[in-house]
Amino acid sequence: LMLKDLRLALQSATEAGAAMPLGAEAHAVYSLMCSHGYESRDFSAVYKFLTGGHVGSDDGDLK
Repeated sequence: LMLKDLRLALQSATEAGAAMPLGAEAHAVYSLMCSHGYESRDFSAVYKFLTGGHVGSDDGDLK
């Protein structure tokens, strides 16, 4: 869901002629997470993912 929302925000910004460099970076991070099987996780798992920690299951376990 986060990836879809970011894609829509970036598309709207492009149509409006606005730059969203941080939005583009966030989209890249969520795309990477999805490619590793974490498509159901939200922004709370990003830090763990980027630092090599165990992202955990969908029940909120970030061990």
